[in-house]
Amino acid sequence: MALADIVQEGIPVKLDKERHLRLLNRGYRVLATEFGSIREAISALQNITPRQDEAGITIVPEQDSVFFDSFSAWLFACLTWEDKGLTKSSLMDIMDNMSFFDLVGVRVDIWRAFSQSLPKAQVSEASEDDDPTSPTA
Repeated sequence: MALADIVQEGIPVKLDKERHLRLLNRGYRVLATEFGSIREAISALQNITPRQDEAGITIVPEQDSVFFDSFSAWLFACLTWEDKGLTKSSLMDIMDNMSFFDLVGVRVDIWRAFSQSLPKAQVSEASEDDDPTSPTA
């Protein structure tokens, strides 16, 4: 298997042109710098994502400066692998030329890029000997 078969291409998104979201070490470093820790970055990502309450009503986060700062930090982190010349300022210019609704749709793609960056769980066939609840263990 060639390295090209293993490397993911990223999640395509239409911004100023087609770009690809992917979260690699450089992106994680951006997030840790912006938010102080990866845990805080993940919390911020959760806070910019619409969710449903117990009644099934969708709660949309308030679009304030914290929202846009968090959103642009995540977007920047997911784009740094592809465009090393991209700056936060040039990303803001790109975002300024897009509709708010187009940007909102990118949030799902950011989540997908984040999920793809996580290690895959290794599932192995467990034998009866591996089961701690087994009477023979």
